[in-house]
Amino acid sequence: MDAISLVLEALVAGRANGRIQEAYRHLKDRLMESFSKQSSPEARLCAEVALKEYEKDHKVWKEPLRKALTEVGVEKDSEIIQTAQKILQEVAPSRVDLIQRIVSKKVKKQTIIGSIILETKTTKRPLGILKGKASYKIIGDFKITDDEFLSS
Repeated sequence: MDAISLVLEALVAGRANGRIQEAYRHLKDRLMESFSKQSSPEARLCAEVALKEYEKDHKVWKEPLRKALTEVGVEKDSEIIQTAQKILQEVAPSRVDLIQRIVSKKVKKQTIIGSIILETKTTKRPLGILKGKASYKIIGDFKITDDEFLSS
């Protein structure tokens, strides 16, 4: 589960559970703050609408909200991620270990594990082991279906 999926899941879980309303409101407020920093008023409005409508029908509004969260870089905001983890921890305590294990998302030169941010080094990798030693040419009438490609 990536950081944005964690936030989306926390929004669904927090809406349905009355005992964590404070954390849920805090999460929504932080998301609205993030949206307000967008340069385009249209993008800000779309993000705010997606968040409000996600509460009513999370299946329909999941992808528009995911796009809005990605555009504002929610995965880089440790406070939002911690709040989302707190909500899920309260709602489903048995999933806490699982959530902390799987929410490790590489963000530029950082890795977020739970609420700990570790600096990582990025290394360039060659395109392939035969880079510079092999070549290819695709002829003009080459065609392959998706099924043929996936089954090869």
